[in-house]
Amino acid sequence: MALLSFLYRNGLWLAPPAFCAAVALLILSIFSVVGLMRASVIVRLPLAGQQEVEFPEAGKVILCEEGPRFTQRFGRLTYRLADRAGMLVPGRKTLPLVSSGISTARKTARAFHIPEAGQYKFLVDGLGGPDEQDAQCSFVFTRPHFGGVILRILGIIASASLLIGSIVLFGLRLAGTRRGESTGPAVAPRTVITAAGIVSVIVAALVLSLWSNRNHRNAVRTFALAQGWQIAEGDPAGVSPRIGHLFPDRTFLSEQTITVESRARQIYLADGTYSHHGPKADAHLASACVLDSDALAAVPCRIEISSNLWVDKALLSGQVTLEDSPFSQEFLVLSEDPEAARRLLGARLQQVLLAHTAQPRCSPVEVAIGKGRIVLIARKIDEMDCWNGLVALAKEIEAAL
Repeated sequence: MALLSFLYRNGLWLAPPAFCAAVALLILSIFSVVGLMRASVIVRLPLAGQQEVEFPEAGKVILCEEGPRFTQRFGRLTYRLADRAGMLVPGRKTLPLVSSGISTARKTARAFHIPEAGQYKFLVDGLGGPDEQDAQCSFVFTRPHFGGVILRILGIIASASLLIGSIVLFGLRLAGTRRGESTGPAVAPRTVITAAGIVSVIVAALVLSLWSNRNHRNAVRTFALAQGWQIAEGDPAGVSPRIGHLFPDRTFLSEQTITVESRARQIYLADGTYSHHGPKADAHLASACVLDSDALAAVPCRIEISSNLWVDKALLSGQVTLEDSPFSQEFLVLSEDPEAARRLLGARLQQVLLAHTAQPRCSPVEVAIGKGRIVLIARKIDEMDCWNGLVALAKEIEAAL
């Protein structure tokens, strides 16, 4: 009772900071749940009767059905997972746990125990012919994360309770003040209004950022599945280290990874951020393409090709001197082996890069070429068709080499 009496007497100045703390905790808890669910996704697959899927590690995985709320597309489907030798992977049905968004829902369907990392064949029986909802539906393999979600939901409930309690306490104490009851330390109305305004602006900015990021992710996912590509949250394919191999001065963080090809030639698309190494490192929104091919095994050295900006030309070391030409005026080339870089920059490769910059919807692309690999980094792609342009440019560079 003494604690309740203390809270009531000092409600006018305790409630505002409690409200701010509750809002911050609530937002952090929601972001934590969303982040955990995204990080748990191994791969997202389009609807097809048979397709290959790659698991980066052994262990338990959960197969989920994802699509519009109340969709009947997954009714009466059965699932099998087989290794390269054709042996079925042990699996069992799971409780149909459902997580819903505004327009989509994800339901757990089956659990499999992956004996070792590698490629497997995913078989679906009863799918039937194409349906108009197929572009909005997908199969999602995730890591087990139910326990972590429950803990974070409890955090959301606790922070929401604190939020409501602080509002109720402030209202009760304010009403008591008007009746002439004694109060704790006085709080100026202007201070309360200012604090509420600051919190409102912060909350609105965070909600807007979350909404915009969610829409972008959904657009990328829908586009990838429509192309028949596999898409996964995070970086299960290890694309970020591949980018860092050819861009050693920066760190790329992939938030979504798309597998375009995964056979003899591997092509991946990544959507995320990169930052330069150093004390003034800052994050840049970016999209990237990685092409690994045996046809590039004879590339003699690593080279970087970027737009010829006067700042870079004045500050960057390792620049390759080129003859005056439209290419040298447009691009800056860096390499530790200038002679080998000049031999690699043939007329056909120069034409490919110049033709790309001449496109009306072209965005600046940084190119890195090394033994067995090509990496392209561009500004974050918002127009989905530009993903195809990035893949086409990587293939053209490979053909030119």
